[in-house]
Amino acid sequence: MNPDKRHSSQVDTNASSTSAENSSYDRMINRLCRNGLQALDVGGSGDCFFRAISHQYYGTSEFHIAVRQAGVSFLEQHAELFVESISEDSSKSYLKRMATPGTWCDNIIIQAVANQLNCVIHIIESRLSCPEGTTITPPPANKNQRVLFVVFIEDLHYVSTEPHTINKNALTYLKLKLSESHEQHQKRLQNRRDNRQRKRKQQQNPENIVKKACNNQPEGNCTITQKQYLLNFDAEKNGDIHKQSWAKENITKFHNSNNYAIYQSKICFEAWPLRVAPKCLQNYKCSRCSREKESPKKFSKEDLMIPSPVPSELSGLTQIEELLIAKALLIMHIYIKPGGQRGYSGHTINLPQDVSELAHLLPRYPKDLSIILVKVKGKGNFVKNLSVRRQVVSDAIH
Repeated sequence: MNPDKRHSSQVDTNASSTSAENSSYDRMINRLCRNGLQALDVGGSGDCFFRAISHQYYGTSEFHIAVRQAGVSFLEQHAELFVESISEDSSKSYLKRMATPGTWCDNIIIQAVANQLNCVIHIIESRLSCPEGTTITPPPANKNQRVLFVVFIEDLHYVSTEPHTINKNALTYLKLKLSESHEQHQKRLQNRRDNRQRKRKQQQNPENIVKKACNNQPEGNCTITQKQYLLNFDAEKNGDIHKQSWAKENITKFHNSNNYAIYQSKICFEAWPLRVAPKCLQNYKCSRCSREKESPKKFSKEDLMIPSPVPSELSGLTQIEELLIAKALLIMHIYIKPGGQRGYSGHTINLPQDVSELAHLLPRYPKDLSIILVKVKGKGNFVKNLSVRRQVVSDAIH
């Protein structure tokens, strides 16, 4: 059997056009992101596969020669497993050539490396015909198998991978999926089928089931629907419904579900109710701040999103006094809903308001003026007098 050319790093100078390369690159990036990974080039010169495996296994690409030698050693010790695959070439010449740095890999040495290092090698390919990639697995009898992820770009180059900064859950699930045995795989599928069947039954029977003691069978239980139980319930015979054991249990569960504590995020300073205390109270971050990877974070003090403390002069102003000294006049359409809740619609307009004239007028007669009358003109020359506390407004402006 001839070596599979799918994993041979042979360069074809007329492989594809520029547009095809771009689509292949985009396809590779999308497949990596879907699996929670991103590409990392660790070098080439014929050793790209071994450098990628070295980076995945040891954390550095410098041990690529050791990875190559590991595959060659496995072939020397288990030549009977690959004798048919290298029938066109003598085993000695093949091993000598494959042990030479700079020699491109093929499917035989890839399988040998996976067996010797006891690791699952998942190759994410950029070709359109391989959407799921290729998985090289060692013998199933081996335990504690590691999962390595490399990328094969259009039959030209192998690169290593590293976890993506956003989609890490997909990588965890993929590692679990690739490293599980056949029994574990079947058990996971069975659990998934059981969960789907359980949800389907719940959708078909939406009514809650209540268990209560039968009248004639004090030690047994009979199952009826909640509606039937409430219709047939006799308070004189069984006592108040809220004193029943199942009712007390449900009430306790309800109260326990409302047990939470308020914790304030150290970044956005927003308080959130949590049922479980965070691991680090001193550096607690809400889920939104934890998801953000940008710096500075959007709702942080560094991004000027935390309001400064309100001065004491501004804390006691009435609504009319706030409007009088505001530097911007806000115009918006506000309405009251039937339930009393306020809402607004349309555009919001901010008009600049000059308060310098007011700042010079207010201190003119400080001993005589305790209340200022502000006239507001409306449609049809309608005038309304509004009273303002002179000293409060003066303190707020100055």
